[in-house]
Amino acid sequence: MLVPPGKPVYENLATSYVLLDALISDLCEGGFSGIVEVVLRGADGHVIINQGKVAGSFDGSGSKQEATTVSDLAARARAERGRISVYGCSIETAEALSGCANAEPLYTRLSTEFADIERMISKLGRERDREWFIEIYAEGAQTGLVHIKDGSLWAFSSRAEGDSQAIVKDLIAECNSAGGIFDVYFRRPLIDASQNSAEEAGITTGEQTLDFAPAEPSTADLHDEADFTKEPAHSQPQNGDESHRNVPISSVSESTSLPETPIELPDLVSLAIKAESIAISPDNGARADRKRDTGDALSMATIKQLLGEIAGAIEKSVRAVEPRDTFAMYLRAGQLKIADRYPFLDPFGAEFEYMTGEIAFVGRATPTEFIDGMTEALRLAMNSITDTSSQPSRLRARVSDDLHNLLESRKDEFEPFGLDHAIEWILR
Repeated sequence: MLVPPGKPVYENLATSYVLLDALISDLCEGGFSGIVEVVLRGADGHVIINQGKVAGSFDGSGSKQEATTVSDLAARARAERGRISVYGCSIETAEALSGCANAEPLYTRLSTEFADIERMISKLGRERDREWFIEIYAEGAQTGLVHIKDGSLWAFSSRAEGDSQAIVKDLIAECNSAGGIFDVYFRRPLIDASQNSAEEAGITTGEQTLDFAPAEPSTADLHDEADFTKEPAHSQPQNGDESHRNVPISSVSESTSLPETPIELPDLVSLAIKAESIAISPDNGARADRKRDTGDALSMATIKQLLGEIAGAIEKSVRAVEPRDTFAMYLRAGQLKIADRYPFLDPFGAEFEYMTGEIAFVGRATPTEFIDGMTEALRLAMNSITDTSSQPSRLRARVSDDLHNLLESRKDEFEPFGLDHAIEWILR
């Protein structure tokens, strides 16, 4: 768990004479916001408190944290010799920590070598159907957590808490300079940390019980636009500094888009199964539209299958040469780079998914758009894999041979959709 540099309240209290459950009850009664850290022999425990409510309790070491109850953690503290420390933090940081601990992973261990954090933060800010959490681990040993909710951003790092804009810029600069990795998590904003019911707790203080049960994340679609001018709906930090409130994502950077130069694909043959030429009149217009829709649907089914086989052939070739399975990651990176022009391929959306030679697509795109977008994404993935490979010549030769063998064996299926040209373009 990423722990912010909070203000020490108590440090190194011995579990032999401090009762953890009683301490937490007292902190909650005073409206405390912060983290209670329990260091034991086997593993560490953390209890997150937000405005006098237990927002989460977790047991484990490092990033391997599992939800537990305050009563279970208190029982372990009584049975083992350990230390208890209490650190105060802002309400926003407490909410970010508890939300991230109970969020669902979308991508893990993405490398800054092929994924742009700044661009990703900008993109996720427009996906308002979910809360987003980005854990960043820079090579310079700095870590940080970015929380995105309703188009607003809150962040802290292992060095600072409060000025989210400066913290994000510092994390990005360090990742760009020395490299780093990051994880992306999400959840539906259904449970506010301050509303987490204490009814599941194993302890009680007065009439209030204290503990936490993780919410089940939803899988809603992700396509509402963010209103970056909206005032964030978070409370102010405890220090009352107006400048450290959640900031609109658009203020983190003047321009968060990568300078992409559109790549013109070759003049591919027409991709749709064309409807018969008929004059559209009041009597036959609806019938013509139905024919076009049916033709496109038939085309897309075949195109998805064939493009899946092309992607699968590349993936198999890469696995034969490279020690790591990197194709899927580089394909997502390629999709992200062209998401502005082909939004249906956005890897953070819910329309497109690729897995081991098969494509699932539930969005809207013409056959031509789909082939053009996939061809470019595959080309970018191929270039990135080659650039980072220790055997680039062997890798490219293997992919070229396998794709040409696939084309030769299925030419009558590939040529009607111009996929023979698409293969040549991928290999350039």
